[in-house]
Amino acid sequence: MEHAQTRTTAAFPGTPGKAAVQDTPRHVLEVNARKRRWPASRATTIVTAAAAVLSVLAYLHFYPNGQTIAYMDARSHLMIARRVIFADTPGAGQLGAVWLPLPHILMLPLAWDGWAFYSGFAGSIVMMACYVLLTVLSYKYTWQLTRRHTAAAVTAAMIALNPNMLYMQSTAMTELLMFVTMMGAVYGLLRWVQTDADDRLHVVYLLGGGASILACALTRYEGWTLAVTLTGVVAYCALFKQGIRRGLRRDALRRSWHLTEGQALAFGILGATGPLAWMAWNWTIEGSPLSFQTGQYAKPSNWVGSGEKAVHHWWIALRTYEIATVDTISLPVAGLALAGLVLYLWRKRLSPESMPALSLLVMFPMFVVMLYTGQRPLHVPEYYGSFYNVRFGLVMLLPAALLAGYLVAEVMDLVARLGRRWRPLGIAMPVIVIGVIALSSAAALRTGDIVTLEEPLAANTAPSAMQSAAAADWLRAHYDGGLLLMESYGNEEVAFAAHVPMQDQVYEGSYRIWGPALAHPGYHEIAWVVMRDSSQDEVYTGLHASIVRYGYRLAWTNHDYLIYRWSGTAAQLAANAMLGSGTAGTAGTAALAGGDN
Repeated sequence: MEHAQTRTTAAFPGTPGKAAVQDTPRHVLEVNARKRRWPASRATTIVTAAAAVLSVLAYLHFYPNGQTIAYMDARSHLMIARRVIFADTPGAGQLGAVWLPLPHILMLPLAWDGWAFYSGFAGSIVMMACYVLLTVLSYKYTWQLTRRHTAAAVTAAMIALNPNMLYMQSTAMTELLMFVTMMGAVYGLLRWVQTDADDRLHVVYLLGGGASILACALTRYEGWTLAVTLTGVVAYCALFKQGIRRGLRRDALRRSWHLTEGQALAFGILGATGPLAWMAWNWTIEGSPLSFQTGQYAKPSNWVGSGEKAVHHWWIALRTYEIATVDTISLPVAGLALAGLVLYLWRKRLSPESMPALSLLVMFPMFVVMLYTGQRPLHVPEYYGSFYNVRFGLVMLLPAALLAGYLVAEVMDLVARLGRRWRPLGIAMPVIVIGVIALSSAAALRTGDIVTLEEPLAANTAPSAMQSAAAADWLRAHYDGGLLLMESYGNEEVAFAAHVPMQDQVYEGSYRIWGPALAHPGYHEIAWVVMRDSSQDEVYTGLHASIVRYGYRLAWTNHDYLIYRWSGTAAQLAANAMLGSGTAGTAGTAALAGGDN
């Protein structure tokens, strides 16, 4: 119900707030809403349409130069989704036990198509839809909080026009899915707080928020932290509501506690389902419920080296994440958000209505602790001379945009109280803010000054990336069929860009095939063997010394890669495989007589 209406009172008696001044009585708004044939208000429809247009235009801007798949992680996400359908051993097990599964499941509907897979569109379309929904939810959140369309438009514009957001929504990365599920969770809790217990949607908002945080917890591990935080917020808000309304009598407090307990459990169980299910999956797939943290391909030591300056240095960890935040959300937005936070805390005084938005701020200390403890690396030029994982700072745009929108609403209220002569200033402020955001975004898109894009482009020009690209190009030009043995971890560029069919790639996720093929590739009809000249590559360490003895010849090499090919005929390879199975006999002779396949 987003009809014209000014600020309402605080959500609960006794909480700070203004006297209600409404242009239209609430019952009239409800009647008008029921009469509406279109399922959304005019404002929501406009925001949705504008976000959809921006999404498509941004995708078309980044697509021509292959920037939508510039991140190696984006290509890895696409490969995980495609392997569920096309792999030498397809199935749900291909989802693995490191990255959370929901993004890959949502990519499945288009991952089968060659163009959608290799262009990245199978993942981009999911994130584009998330971008549109995120923009709408951010608009609706600020409108529900302030009852000002102009303030809500500022919030939506800060998110929708951010150049880093526009780029990330064009890729197969998972950030946009995390953002929209986060916003869905806090929006559900805001509406739960704002509605009375007798409202038919009161419980729906609570469970809807819980379902959203469940999806978030199955998208990225940051969602686990937010799930715990929001469960505490639910308990706090429920206690606050019951305590204010029923007084401090012992019997009332007992009833309040039971109700609070039930609401917190309802939300908390939904939030906990994701992590618990993922641990059970890890236990089933890898034999350990914590494999996502301690497994061979998940250990923090795989990414965090001894030269990480933030590890065990609080100041560097704090400054690194602060710089990443400002670089991704922009300095003006960060400034408005800080001013809005001060005003928000002063006016709301930690009322239940204030808590959902404030809960998003937990991401800042979480990432600082993560950097300090060495769980994940984040590089900024001020300390490392380059960007790495700078996109981690973009999550702070969510609370920043909400707080900035609140600030605009408060300033407009102040201007309205000053009299009619100041009204043009109140109208001009949101227009100026949105205009500045739009102009700065257009400039960034024109010049390419987008830090989340600069990072993968720089990574793709690194010497190791160039060697991988060269190996992929050669293999794409010369591969003519047969099984290919290659470790996927560390060689994602070759696995993706060589265009070798997923069902012909034998890798560490090949169920019951990887180990035996690594021990003797010829016994398993392996026609190609790709290895990276590194002690971290299992194919190199396992086969480099013996590969020629098994009947393979070196077909191509560069500084980093060696590509071997079976030196005999296809029939001989098949016979070799029969020999390995222990049933060579007449079958092997027949295979030799069959000629090349």
